[in-house]
Amino acid sequence: MRRDLLDILRCPLCKSVELELETRAENESEVSEGVVACSDCGRQWPVSDGIVDMLLAPPDVTKREVEGRVQFVDDTRRTKPMDDEWLLGLPESAFFVPTGKNRDFVDNLSKLSALAAFGTQSRVLDIGAGNCWASWRLAARGASVVAVDVSRVKYEGLESGAVQIAGHGHYFERVLGEMENLPFEDESVDGCLFYATLHHSHNLRVAFAEAARVLRRGGVVLAIHEGVTGVLRNNRITGIRSVHEVDWQKYNWNEQVFALHTYLGAATSAGLAHELLLPPFVESRLERREFDGLQFGRIAALAAWVFRLPGGRWLLRSKGSILAASYLVGMPLTAIFRKTGPSRNGIGARKAGGPDQPAGS
Repeated sequence: MRRDLLDILRCPLCKSVELELETRAENESEVSEGVVACSDCGRQWPVSDGIVDMLLAPPDVTKREVEGRVQFVDDTRRTKPMDDEWLLGLPESAFFVPTGKNRDFVDNLSKLSALAAFGTQSRVLDIGAGNCWASWRLAARGASVVAVDVSRVKYEGLESGAVQIAGHGHYFERVLGEMENLPFEDESVDGCLFYATLHHSHNLRVAFAEAARVLRRGGVVLAIHEGVTGVLRNNRITGIRSVHEVDWQKYNWNEQVFALHTYLGAATSAGLAHELLLPPFVESRLERREFDGLQFGRIAALAAWVFRLPGGRWLLRSKGSILAASYLVGMPLTAIFRKTGPSRNGIGARKAGGPDQPAGS
């Protein structure tokens, strides 16, 4: 971590912002070993390998997922070349992703982060950053980025960050923490990115409330490729269909899908206005008439025909079309949620009611 990270951190235990950094080892780019100490409650948060550990008593579901990530890395490295070269090639080098889908990740991030104005002089939290493939790309755009995750294991968690920084040359911070209890000050960042991670939350309303709390007025939450339940897909009858081919149940990954109105209701309760977006990868495939890897090819072919009609692009981008696709085939949520006013009183970590119920629960 760098010293100026203290400007936005807060103690996840007592919520104090009176923090001090004790440096024990430092290199040319950051404090690599040390302690962030809370002056009010006395809790000490260790800094190791440049990562600040501010993960406070996560629930069992999170602990199981963290353990599963470690097991997944161990199992994968026995049969596949999961190494630093592989890490630097992500997401194009990703295993267990159907052919042709890897490039969708970068296309989505590039187009949508520009739309969300995640660029020069903006401070952005990459929440659920995992192996930090998106974090360094946002940093390359000029943003000041903090990668946040519950896992630190290399190749799946924040220990991947040091490789990404050294290999790509763009610095970003790494903080262990939960999306339901973000260790950052109120109104301290310009943006929060959830890239296929929000649906892992064990309390969706609290996750949105925490994101809204740390956003400055006018700041945005960018949600990309979040699991949605539909009539024909991702429901109690058909089961959950993930973009990857990993046996997520074996590794206790908290893969969930929510109804679209559940996401929107949680965002509204946090004081965030929403703008639903047609995912860029869907638009690109309709434009190219490329349906390999897409379920419901006939529906996609019809949409592609409409897309090419005069006004068709506008029609498919409309809220009505997005709602129809979401509820019918479970099109992944892609949206910008904007904070237009101050944070709502009484909404904060572990104070926003019970957890939302995913499909199949």
